[in-house]
Amino acid sequence: PDNDHFFKTLRNYAYKLGPEGCWQLLCETEEAFKTSSPITFLAGGGQRRTPGGVFARLAAARLKEADVAAAQRQAQAARQKRQQQQQGQGQQAAEALSRLRQYQRECVDKILDEGGNWFVNAPTGSGKTDIYITLARDLLRRNIAAKVVVLVPLRSLIIQVVGMFRADTEFAGQGYSVQGFGGGTHMDWHT
Repeated sequence: PDNDHFFKTLRNYAYKLGPEGCWQLLCETEEAFKTSSPITFLAGGGQRRTPGGVFARLAAARLKEADVAAAQRQAQAARQKRQQQQQGQGQQAAEALSRLRQYQRECVDKILDEGGNWFVNAPTGSGKTDIYITLARDLLRRNIAAKVVVLVPLRSLIIQVVGMFRADTEFAGQGYSVQGFGGGTHMDWHT
Protein backbone atom coordinates (compact mmCIF):
# COMPACT_ATOMS: atom_id res chain seq x y z
CA PRO A 1 0.00 0.00 0.00
CA ASP A 2 2.83 2.43 0.83
CA ASN A 3 4.55 1.76 -2.51
CA ASP A 4 1.25 2.29 -4.38
CA HIS A 5 0.96 5.76 -2.90
CA PHE A 6 4.60 6.53 -3.75
CA PHE A 7 4.17 5.41 -7.37
CA LYS A 8 0.95 7.42 -7.72
CA THR A 9 2.83 10.44 -6.39
CA LEU A 10 5.65 9.88 -8.89
CA ARG A 11 3.14 9.53 -11.76
CA ASN A 12 1.47 12.76 -10.64
CA TYR A 13 4.83 14.57 -10.55
CA ALA A 14 5.75 13.19 -13.99
CA TYR A 15 2.41 14.34 -15.39
CA LYS A 16 2.82 17.84 -13.97
CA LEU A 17 6.46 18.19 -14.97
CA GLY A 18 6.02 16.85 -18.49
CA PRO A 19 8.65 14.92 -20.48
CA GLU A 20 11.22 17.74 -20.59
CA GLY A 21 10.83 18.53 -16.90
CA CYS A 22 11.15 14.85 -15.94
CA TRP A 23 14.25 14.41 -18.06
CA GLN A 24 15.86 17.50 -16.55
CA LEU A 25 15.02 16.31 -13.03
CA LEU A 26 16.34 12.81 -13.72
CA CYS A 27 19.62 14.31 -14.93
CA GLU A 28 19.79 16.49 -11.79
CA THR A 29 19.08 13.43 -9.61
CA GLU A 30 21.85 11.43 -11.30
CA GLU A 31 24.27 14.34 -11.00
CA ALA A 32 23.37 14.79 -7.33
CA PHE A 33 24.12 11.12 -6.64
CA LYS A 34 27.49 11.39 -8.39
CA THR A 35 28.68 14.58 -6.71
CA SER A 36 27.16 14.48 -3.20
CA SER A 37 28.23 12.56 -0.15
CA PRO A 38 26.06 9.63 0.95
CA ILE A 39 25.05 11.55 4.10
CA THR A 40 23.19 14.10 1.89
CA PHE A 41 20.60 11.50 0.94
CA LEU A 42 19.66 10.02 4.27
CA ALA A 43 15.94 9.43 4.82
CA GLY A 44 14.12 9.08 8.10
CA GLY A 45 15.68 6.44 10.32
CA GLY A 46 19.15 7.00 8.83
CA GLN A 47 18.51 4.88 5.71
CA ARG A 48 20.02 5.95 2.41
CA ARG A 49 17.45 7.58 0.12
CA THR A 50 16.85 5.87 -3.23
CA PRO A 51 17.14 7.73 -6.57
CA GLY A 52 13.33 7.57 -6.76
CA GLY A 53 13.06 9.20 -3.36
CA VAL A 54 15.53 11.94 -4.34
CA PHE A 55 13.63 12.49 -7.59
CA ALA A 56 10.37 12.78 -5.63
CA ARG A 57 11.83 15.34 -3.22
CA LEU A 58 13.32 17.40 -6.07
CA ALA A 59 10.06 17.17 -8.03
CA ALA A 60 8.01 18.33 -5.05
CA ALA A 61 10.36 21.29 -4.54
CA ARG A 62 10.30 22.15 -8.26
CA LEU A 63 6.50 22.01 -8.41
CA LYS A 64 6.20 24.15 -5.29
CA GLU A 65 8.50 26.74 -6.91
CA ALA A 66 6.39 26.58 -10.07
CA ASP A 67 3.20 27.10 -8.05
CA VAL A 68 4.69 30.12 -6.30
CA ALA A 69 5.89 31.54 -9.62
CA ALA A 70 2.45 30.95 -11.18
CA ALA A 71 0.76 32.70 -8.26
CA GLN A 72 3.14 35.63 -8.64
CA ARG A 73 2.42 35.80 -12.40
CA GLN A 74 -1.32 35.72 -11.69
CA ALA A 75 -1.03 38.51 -9.14
CA GLN A 76 1.07 40.58 -11.58
CA ALA A 77 -1.47 39.99 -14.37
CA ALA A 78 -4.31 41.04 -12.04
CA ARG A 79 -2.40 44.22 -11.11
CA GLN A 80 -1.80 45.02 -14.78
CA LYS A 81 -5.47 44.40 -15.60
CA ARG A 82 -6.56 46.73 -12.79
CA GLN A 83 -4.15 49.41 -14.02
CA GLN A 84 -5.45 49.05 -17.58
CA GLN A 85 -9.04 49.29 -16.33
CA GLN A 86 -8.19 52.40 -14.34
CA GLN A 87 -6.48 53.93 -17.37
CA GLY A 88 -9.49 52.99 -19.48
CA GLN A 89 -11.83 54.57 -16.94
CA GLY A 90 -9.73 57.72 -16.97
CA GLN A 91 -9.94 57.80 -20.77
CA GLN A 92 -13.70 57.18 -20.62
CA ALA A 93 -14.10 60.00 -18.12
CA ALA A 94 -12.06 62.34 -20.34
CA GLU A 95 -14.13 61.32 -23.37
CA ALA A 96 -17.38 61.78 -21.45
CA LEU A 97 -16.26 65.20 -20.25
CA SER A 98 -15.28 66.17 -23.79
CA ARG A 99 -18.76 65.13 -25.01
CA LEU A 100 -20.38 67.62 -22.64
CA ARG A 101 -21.47 70.98 -23.96
CA GLN A 102 -19.59 74.05 -22.75
CA TYR A 103 -22.20 75.04 -20.14
CA GLN A 104 -22.34 71.43 -18.88
CA ARG A 105 -18.54 71.36 -18.44
CA GLU A 106 -18.67 74.70 -16.61
CA CYS A 107 -21.39 73.35 -14.32
CA VAL A 108 -19.41 70.15 -13.59
CA ASP A 109 -16.20 72.10 -12.98
CA LYS A 110 -17.93 74.53 -10.59
CA ILE A 111 -19.53 71.72 -8.60
CA LEU A 112 -16.28 69.75 -8.42
CA ASP A 113 -14.30 72.85 -7.42
CA GLU A 114 -16.71 74.10 -4.76
CA GLY A 115 -18.14 70.78 -3.50
CA GLY A 116 -21.31 70.59 -1.43
CA ASN A 117 -24.87 69.83 -2.48
CA TRP A 118 -26.21 71.32 -5.68
CA PHE A 119 -29.49 71.73 -7.50
CA VAL A 120 -29.26 71.80 -11.31
CA ASN A 121 -32.19 73.63 -12.89
CA ALA A 122 -32.26 73.71 -16.69
CA PRO A 123 -34.84 73.26 -19.47
CA THR A 124 -36.00 69.83 -20.61
CA GLY A 125 -33.51 68.15 -22.95
CA SER A 126 -30.62 70.39 -21.91
CA GLY A 127 -28.47 67.52 -20.60
CA LYS A 128 -28.87 67.62 -16.83
CA THR A 129 -28.57 63.82 -16.60
CA ASP A 130 -25.20 63.95 -18.39
CA ILE A 131 -24.04 66.33 -15.66
CA TYR A 132 -25.29 63.95 -12.95
CA ILE A 133 -23.57 60.97 -14.54
CA THR A 134 -20.28 62.84 -14.90
CA LEU A 135 -20.39 63.96 -11.27
CA ALA A 136 -21.36 60.47 -10.07
CA ARG A 137 -18.43 58.96 -11.97
CA ASP A 138 -16.02 61.40 -10.35
CA LEU A 139 -17.40 60.83 -6.86
CA LEU A 140 -17.40 57.03 -7.12
CA ARG A 141 -13.82 57.00 -8.43
CA ARG A 142 -12.72 58.91 -5.36
CA ASN A 143 -14.92 57.00 -2.89
CA ILE A 144 -16.24 53.58 -3.97
CA ALA A 145 -18.61 53.51 -0.97
CA ALA A 146 -20.23 56.87 -1.81
CA LYS A 147 -23.94 57.19 -2.53
CA VAL A 148 -25.43 59.30 -5.32
CA VAL A 149 -29.04 60.49 -5.22
CA VAL A 150 -30.71 62.12 -8.23
CA LEU A 151 -34.17 63.57 -7.60
CA VAL A 152 -36.61 64.07 -10.48
CA PRO A 153 -40.24 65.27 -10.41
CA LEU A 154 -41.87 62.60 -12.62
CA ARG A 155 -42.02 58.82 -12.70
CA SER A 156 -41.21 58.85 -16.41
CA LEU A 157 -38.02 60.75 -15.62
CA ILE A 158 -37.08 58.13 -13.03
CA ILE A 159 -37.17 55.49 -15.76
CA GLN A 160 -35.20 57.75 -18.12
CA VAL A 161 -32.49 58.69 -15.60
CA VAL A 162 -32.07 55.12 -14.32
CA GLY A 163 -31.82 53.91 -17.93
CA MET A 164 -29.13 56.47 -18.76
CA PHE A 165 -27.10 55.57 -15.67
CA ARG A 166 -27.39 51.86 -16.47
CA ALA A 167 -26.42 52.45 -20.11
CA ASP A 168 -23.29 54.38 -19.14
CA THR A 169 -20.19 52.16 -19.49
CA GLU A 170 -18.83 53.35 -16.14
CA PHE A 171 -21.82 51.91 -14.31
CA ALA A 172 -22.78 48.97 -16.53
CA GLY A 173 -21.23 45.74 -15.26
CA GLN A 174 -19.04 47.48 -12.67
CA GLY A 175 -20.94 46.26 -9.63
CA TYR A 176 -22.76 49.55 -9.01
CA SER A 177 -26.39 49.40 -7.99
CA VAL A 178 -28.59 51.84 -9.91
CA GLN A 179 -32.10 51.99 -8.45
CA GLY A 180 -35.17 54.10 -9.15
CA PHE A 181 -37.79 54.92 -6.50
CA GLY A 182 -40.95 56.93 -6.98
CA GLY A 183 -44.12 58.03 -5.28
CA GLY A 184 -47.58 58.36 -6.72
CA THR A 185 -47.81 62.13 -7.16
CA HIS A 186 -46.49 64.66 -9.62
CA MET A 187 -44.37 67.41 -8.09
CA ASP A 188 -45.16 70.86 -9.48
CA TRP A 189 -41.97 72.95 -9.45
CA HIS A 190 -43.83 76.14 -10.43
CA THR A 191 -45.86 76.52 -7.24
